[in-house]
Amino acid sequence: EHLRFHFFLYSSMKMVIEEVQSKGPSMLHFACHGQPGGLELFREEASGRELARVLATLGTVPEVSVRVVVLNACHSSGIARSLARSVDFVIGHEGPVEDRRAIAFSEGLYFNLGQLNDLLTSFELARSGSGDP
Repeated sequence: EHLRFHFFLYSSMKMVIEEVQSKGPSMLHFACHGQPGGLELFREEASGRELARVLATLGTVPEVSVRVVVLNACHSSGIARSLARSVDFVIGHEGPVEDRRAIAFSEGLYFNLGQLNDLLTSFELARSGSGDP
């Protein structure tokens, strides 16, 4: 199976819902600021509960199968735990994360996925390469 990447700017939960329904991605990546209770999208804050509810609901829609969510945001581990109830694999950060480390992690994750490494191996290599503990 080939990897295809599509880049979208999600400025609201409405846009997330619309893009997931129209594109049917298997993976979502949020690169934004985070607080312990939510993500700061461009135009609004999305609570972890709201995001978990939306992904669980979208999981009941035919042809929508989000299986991986990357929360490349500070303090997103709690949100990741909430999402893990409805998504197979979720990545979040325990505390603050510097921009350079977040970027290095993303580069490493997608490089390794592009090398056809499995998700867990790609995650571990990206984490090691970004300097994340």
